[in-house]
Amino acid sequence: MINYDSWKSNILEAIRSLSNIAYQQKVWLGKDNSKVSSFDEDIMMLYDDNGFGDDFWDKQQIANFNFTDLQILELKQFKEHLDKFLLIHNNKRPKPIDKEIIDDPAWIEITRRAKKVLETLLE
Repeated sequence: MINYDSWKSNILEAIRSLSNIAYQQKVWLGKDNSKVSSFDEDIMMLYDDNGFGDDFWDKQQIANFNFTDLQILELKQFKEHLDKFLLIHNNKRPKPIDKEIIDDPAWIEITRRAKKVLETLLE
């Protein structure tokens, strides 16, 4: 049986990591020896570990989270912008390093949208 509260909590934690540039500067750039992560790891946590790319959006699944229509809309808009960013990012050669991602105005917009999602979901 799927624990939707745990799944939702994991999604929120993954989005929280993507919303916080201070965290990213500290952890992605190796300035905090107690934590290790990267852009790729945090994206994989959201998409691969938590099914944000597919399973999460299944109509039967998403209904079990008890999101409001506004919360679903905010999540969808965030995903659309993040997907677009990832498509562009994944086609760049050479692949940008974490510092370049953090400084990218498009990424700063993603973090802003992630904050908005969190505000909406935690109301």
